[in-house]
Amino acid sequence: PHKDQCLRIHRVEKPEGSSPIQLIEGAAALGYAPGTTPAKGVSQDQPCSWALVRPRSGGVFGSLIRSVAGYSRAQSASGFRGDEHLNVIHDRAITPTLVVDTVPDSPFICACLTVATCAWSDSLLDEPEIEFSWNEDGSVDLKWQDEDFNIPSLGE
Repeated sequence: PHKDQCLRIHRVEKPEGSSPIQLIEGAAALGYAPGTTPAKGVSQDQPCSWALVRPRSGGVFGSLIRSVAGYSRAQSASGFRGDEHLNVIHDRAITPTLVVDTVPDSPFICACLTVATCAWSDSLLDEPEIEFSWNEDGSVDLKWQDEDFNIPSLGE
């Protein structure tokens, strides 16, 4: 995590000979009050999905998920299983999502950036500068927010 942003990097290993698998990844659910209509957006250039709410109290709240690597496409924000009422915290909620249509043979690497904020700015839609590599030993080298990180292997 970095401020309102969280970077997720996954290594997916599908058993040899297994059936096709679709992967769906969601950002934070964006809750809203009855009578409010969230704004939704999708870009397929570098898959990205977002939702915004302008509560009566002011400000702009938003949730976003952007592909950094591996995702096939973005989907418009929607409620859990298509129902915006299925949320234990908010009366209504929607979640922006990314999709991998078919996970290729192992290993498969995918990464995404999520943002959940109460101080939305359109600059959050700008493509982030993120570089990473998954190393043979299972560690990850990462350059993000002008900082270098080495994330150690989780082991077997």
